Amino acid sequence: MRPVTDGTGDVVSLVVSACDVTERKDRERTLQEVNQRFELLAEAVPDGLFLVGADYSELYYCNSAAAALYGVDMAELRDDPSAWMRHVHPDDVGRLEADVERQRNDRVDDIQRQQFRIQHPDRGTRWLEVEIYSVEADGRIERLAGVATDITEQRAQAKPQ
Repeated sequence: MRPVTDGTGDVVSLVVSACDVTERKDRERTLQEVNQRFELLAEAVPDGLFLVGADYSELYYCNSAAAALYGVDMAELRDDPSAWMRHVHPDDVGRLEADVERQRNDRVDDIQRQQFRIQHPDRGTRWLEVEIYSVEADGRIERLAGVATDITEQRAQAKPQ
């Protein structure tokens, strides 16, 4: 709204402008609905789902199952997206770091599967299998999406008796 004045400075009329935001509001509502559906699905699966920056410095998404698998609090992960690495078994850290670095720099496979142990604070040593997918933009890896599954029981059953 803008006032229009006469030669003496008195307001003689107002100029009012409006913009139809119906389409924008519809798009926002649709996006919100899609996000809610995604969140419902992501929280319903027992596997851990995550999306991080290629250097693990930024956490874009993590479901509660991922935090629980590693025994890490969600707030801790938001503050430090690499907090899960502190729970990786010491004998597996070097190999895991090398695998992640190789995928990020050398674009090894579009999907990389890793099996490694973690030291869960409540459940002891657990085996995880993580599939990591590269998310590229403009020809470079920008993000890593992952699915983490606890395979401890499968490994125990596969051992010869």
